[in-house]
Amino acid sequence: MIVCKRRLSHWQRWRIKKRKDIMKAKPFYESKTFWFNGLFLLVSVAAAFGFASWQPDSLWLEIVGVIVAGVNIALRLITASAIK
Repeated sequence: MIVCKRRLSHWQRWRIKKRKDIMKAKPFYESKTFWFNGLFLLVSVAAAFGFASWQPDSLWLEIVGVIVAGVNIALRLITASAIK
């Protein structure tokens, strides 16, 4: 049987290193995604109970929803570790 021993490319070594980093878990309070969503929830609840006298137009509510979804996706893509 012939075994081909080839060197790993830079990309393959980087992926292996990143997978090892994923195994390291961090507490939830160190998560950028957690804090972003918590802040958004706090502002949304405050606005729902009339904390701010300014009421946004429905178009702005849709735009903010898209922005929040985009930021969540971006934060998830740059996250390299799990939450414990």
